[in-house]
Order: sequence, then structure tokens, then C-alpha cells
Amino acid sequence: MTNQRVIAVANQKGGVGKTTTVINLGAGLAALDQDVLLLDLDPQANCTSGVGCAAPGVSSYDVLEGRASLAEAVVHTQFPHLDVVPSSRDLVGAEVELIRD
Repeated sequence: MTNQRVIAVANQKGGVGKTTTVINLGAGLAALDQDVLLLDLDPQANCTSGVGCAAPGVSSYDVLEGRASLAEAVVHTQFPHLDVVPSSRDLVGAEVELIRD
């Protein structure tokens, strides 16, 4: 059995270094041979592009909407041990849509 940890980096204020922290922490852990999954839930998708991923086919929005499983959304990056669930602009309307349902 492997040890698994969930680390969330969240702050309502923009420009405080959340994305930079996540990318660097994830890359550092991956460099230590720790398997890392970054979950990008920001419609700007800076974490997604920051790890070298292009526009996704399946995104975190699709997972939240129930149209795809988490496993289907995982994209392997060019860095060993570092994967991402990419974001998309569709997340802009997710809050309204999720509350409505």
C-alpha cells in the first residue's frame, strides 16, 4: 500500500502565487520520484499550460459535469511522475451550472 496525500493550494485572491506554487511543488515531488497529479480547476488554465499541455480533449470541467471520469481526463506530461487533469475556459460557467443542478 502506498502513502497518498492530497495537498490543496487555494486562495480567493488572485496573483498570490497559487499556480506557481502548485507547478513547482508538483515538479519537485515528481523529481523525487513521487507520483503527482495536478488538478487544474482555474478557467485560465495556467497550470495546464505551465506544465506544457495544450488545449485538452477532456478537462476538469467534463469531470465536474459527470461527462468523463477522472481517469479519462488525466494527461501525462513530458516530466516523469507528473500528470495533470487540464482545465478549460468552460469552467467559467461551471459554478452557475453546478448550482442550478
